[in-house]
Amino acid sequence: MYYCIGALLLAFPKNTGDSNDVNQTSDSYLTDDEIESLLESDNQFLGRKIILEGQVSLLEETSDGYILDMACESKTSTFYTTVKVITDKKIIAGDCFSIDGTIVRSLTKENEYDCCGIDRTEWSWEPEIIATSFKKQSYAETFHKTLKKVIPEDASITQHECNITISKIEFAEDQTRIYVKATNNSNEKFNIYSSNYDSEDLVYKSSNCKIVQAKKQYDELIYYDEYCAYDGNLPTLQSKIFPGVISEGILVFPPIDQSDFSIFIEGRLSDDTLNFDIYKFDIEVN
Repeated sequence: MYYCIGALLLAFPKNTGDSNDVNQTSDSYLTDDEIESLLESDNQFLGRKIILEGQVSLLEETSDGYILDMACESKTSTFYTTVKVITDKKIIAGDCFSIDGTIVRSLTKENEYDCCGIDRTEWSWEPEIIATSFKKQSYAETFHKTLKKVIPEDASITQHECNITISKIEFAEDQTRIYVKATNNSNEKFNIYSSNYDSEDLVYKSSNCKIVQAKKQYDELIYYDEYCAYDGNLPTLQSKIFPGVISEGILVFPPIDQSDFSIFIEGRLSDDTLNFDIYKFDIEVN
């Protein structure tokens, strides 16, 4: 959903330092290379348009909207920017947005710290932007963009009234996301062994969910993995599903080729006398 808020000609309440007039001579959007050098610039991009995607880390509510501190990513690094938006929609920390706006100031930030008893000062440039429009989107859309999406056919298996369905697969540059729905129509608790947190045992479960592609096996990413699979609060598939309950979540794996592969999910009822085969789904990627 887009929120169009019109053009604004105002300064941020939290600005510090000498004011600078917005340079209206350039209408063009910053290129990727210019965004890379944005933090090293002392106001040379004033008046330029910019499109950024990021996550709200801090926010200040105003009479007509918000001032947002946002963590954004360039091609090589993460940086922070301040964005003024006018909206009557509720925004909270952790929300992700695509911002289309104009740079009105580069705020100088001075960070003081002590190293080996020596006072040091570190300077950085933090751009301030007035948004002309913004779009709320998911964490995955913001930081792990989908390169290809697959909706598998007939990817549904039922054993002893316990069903697992693969509804969607998303390939990203740095991860693979598997959308899973589990339905327990039995009278027993259905246990799925994925890498989510078990609130009863107070531990992270090791995962028995696997991907196999071209004779290579990939393990599900867990919370502390280098790929940061769950830093976007993705919905997790519950490990203990009670009778009559439906659980939906996203399993995150390392990046794989955009070609055919198989998904293996281990599940069983609390009644150990019932035998379960591993739920195996052969996914065709066209």
